[in-house]
Amino acid sequence: MYAITIDQPGGPEVMKWAQQPDPELPRGHVLVEVAATAVNRADLLQRQGFYPPPPGASDILGLECSGVITELGEDVTGWSVGDEVCALLAGGGYARRLRSRQHNFSRFPLASISVSQRLCRKLRARCGPTS
Repeated sequence: MYAITIDQPGGPEVMKWAQQPDPELPRGHVLVEVAATAVNRADLLQRQGFYPPPPGASDILGLECSGVITELGEDVTGWSVGDEVCALLAGGGYARRLRSRQHNFSRFPLASISVSQRLCRKLRARCGPTS
């Protein structure tokens, strides 16, 4: 698979589209074919080396995504192959495929709303510009 990778912290020029191994699928995880991702402040800080991923997280950038579940790990419940999902992640959103724990995902039709809109609805927060 391909992903946006970095070899060292820095500006946008350190990002490269590179071949990466397919993610393994441990118990309790799902595999997602990424349809969309986003760039937010935390992504920029991570790329610059100021916001390291937590231990055990993917070293591939990308803290949110939407996509379609393509495979289920053992003990995954409540999800099916083909489900459209969005997620907040510890990393990996800038890849064509990613794995994450099943509880990191939320259901929604891909074409309907953005991840931030979905989170606002889920958290009953007000979406829009802040001042």
